[in-house]
Amino acid sequence: MGIIRDQGIRDSIISYLGVVIGALNVIFIYPAFLSVEELGIFQFLVSNAVILSPIILLGASNLIIRYFPIFKDENHNHRGLMTMLLLLPLVGSLLLLLLGLGMWVVVPLLADRYAGFGLFISTRDPLVFAYLPYMIPLTLFMAYGMLLLNQSKNFLRFVIPSFLENLFVKIGSALIAILLFYGLYDQDGFVLALVGLYATTMVGQALYLGYWGEFKLQRLTYKPDWATLREMGVYGLYSILGSLGATMMMWLDKLMIPMLIDNKGMAALGIYTPMAYIGMVIDVPKRSLEKITAPLIVKAFNENDLPKIAELYHKTSLNQLLIGLLFFLGIWLNLDDLLRLMPNGEQYTGAKLVVLYLGLSALIDMLTGNNSQIILYSSYFRVNLYILLVLVGLNIIFNYLFVRVLQQNITGAALATLCAVGLFNMSKLIFIWRIWRMHPFSWSMLQALGVALAVYALVAVLPWPYNPWWGILCRSTLISVAYCGLVWRLSLSVDVNELVAVLWKRWVKKKK
Repeated sequence: MGIIRDQGIRDSIISYLGVVIGALNVIFIYPAFLSVEELGIFQFLVSNAVILSPIILLGASNLIIRYFPIFKDENHNHRGLMTMLLLLPLVGSLLLLLLGLGMWVVVPLLADRYAGFGLFISTRDPLVFAYLPYMIPLTLFMAYGMLLLNQSKNFLRFVIPSFLENLFVKIGSALIAILLFYGLYDQDGFVLALVGLYATTMVGQALYLGYWGEFKLQRLTYKPDWATLREMGVYGLYSILGSLGATMMMWLDKLMIPMLIDNKGMAALGIYTPMAYIGMVIDVPKRSLEKITAPLIVKAFNENDLPKIAELYHKTSLNQLLIGLLFFLGIWLNLDDLLRLMPNGEQYTGAKLVVLYLGLSALIDMLTGNNSQIILYSSYFRVNLYILLVLVGLNIIFNYLFVRVLQQNITGAALATLCAVGLFNMSKLIFIWRIWRMHPFSWSMLQALGVALAVYALVAVLPWPYNPWWGILCRSTLISVAYCGLVWRLSLSVDVNELVAVLWKRWVKKKK
């Protein structure tokens, strides 16, 4: 257990550093060194690669973890599993190549021949199709990097692979943006540098595995029986659909904006990207809490302890809402000063509703608690995938409606996400209620919303320093003291009050 604990702690440190560097990149470095059009190109290519990676992998990144124990041997050849799974992305890349050629050639022809086709997709921003060929190698390198990263996990080696995937990519992205600004290369060179960055990451993952003697290409020496092959095929299919649905849930808006906005789609995406990041920061605590509650839910299901699951459902929903409201107040009330601090911040002032809508979507997700985990770790786990795929379809429809038809541009993309996330969580709430008669709501949640409204009204009417740094500091201090003080005084959460009591006892003990 020592190596797991040691690797886990280091991996957590790298992950949190990645969050900090990612925030600095998106809010300060990219706006300072990239035009909104260049930032749009960067985000468009990365978003497409993330979404298309599950298609290229054909489930290989999950298969290599799920079935590694069956193929593992003492000679570190692992019966050719690595070779077999490395071939899958090549097949997937061929499918992607055919798809890319189809979009590159057929879509403009259809748009020229049929005037109505332009209602569905914009072809008047030449950058969309000019950089389409770069998506294929970028996606291939990203997919192989993910596969090799998961292979390293089989040997409990997290730190270097996590560094390459997280910190190295973020630092490298900032560096190539700065080099573009200083004229080392042009826009095409910038895109090639981005592809080269992910190629370097992939090579680094392979070299690390090779250093431990675990990157060996051997012929397949183990022939699974038909039942195992069938199981692997079904698991791989669900992995593809699940990964594709999850990535599209997070990245679909960034894919569709350049496709649906005429002429300046890339520039619109360049404005949307930092604002979307600011809005979705609210969701960060939820991901941390889910890692803690996941094993508890699995244990409760194994013991058929439904009251325990209901208790976790109530507690996580309330605690996530309390944290989410604090983050939302801090971000929304400080947004004007934050935009004044951002390089070229005046370009983003018209997109403040993006932060509002995406912040509300994150709050809804936190309000409804760990409903996805409850479904995922139950015998109804397939239902979560079906609901997720329906969400993706709804998100596409909403994006087309708000962005293309109603001409709401990037604000419409954020509103589409808000509507889709709301319906997604509502459907899970209904399903859980019908199957287990559970819901996450409580009177304390209404009280928490009342506290948040009271703090918002107080902070909104008070005068604040003109200097943005002092404004953010003073405003954030009042929000934290007033909100947290009221939450504690009203005893809205047993967990929060117990934590305060423990910290108080420790402080008193140190003072003595």
